[in-house]
Amino acid sequence: MGQVTNYKKMNQTRSNIRGGNFSQKNSGQVSIDIKALYQVGQEVQGKIKGFIKAGSDHPDLSAVIDLSSGGTALMLYNEIPGYPRNKIAERYKQGETIDVEVTAVRPNKNRISVSLRPVLLRNAAAQIERGDIVEATITNSVNYGYFVSLGGVLEALLHNDNLDQGFHGNREKFEIGEKTEVVVLKIEEQGKRIGVGRKQLFD
Repeated sequence: MGQVTNYKKMNQTRSNIRGGNFSQKNSGQVSIDIKALYQVGQEVQGKIKGFIKAGSDHPDLSAVIDLSSGGTALMLYNEIPGYPRNKIAERYKQGETIDVEVTAVRPNKNRISVSLRPVLLRNAAAQIERGDIVEATITNSVNYGYFVSLGGVLEALLHNDNLDQGFHGNREKFEIGEKTEVVVLKIEEQGKRIGVGRKQLFD
């Protein structure tokens, strides 16, 4: 598990990042213009400075990231994809360098927000292609099909229309957590929208 930064010591940093009086500085303690350095959607590299509580009574931890080009960013606890749900402080360690995407730049509050989600999704989506047969884990059942996890990072939709009906015309059913093979039918929006099928395995 990642080391948890002393909450009392980090409390002022957390308050400053979230708004109002945080003077963004680089390693030389020179104030920087975060609007000039960072744009939403930009992929940047940073080092995990520490972990802070997402809330006084919240069980999860968010991360404070020192960006390589200067400035400090906040990555909320839910900005990492995965099934079962990944926790930042369990997957990463203090001092570890990671690639993140800028999700918000608020010069009036001197705040930068970043996320691991789009970076991990892009990287994982680049490893699969349409027509690939992959293992999927059923994560949720809805009236129009199932949501599945591919490789523990990507989420895909297994629509009812793409389920196998077998010889008797009965649509197959799955339980949450069950694993099965699927065919990748489409990959859109850099891994944010993926469609998979079962009946195509038997065509």
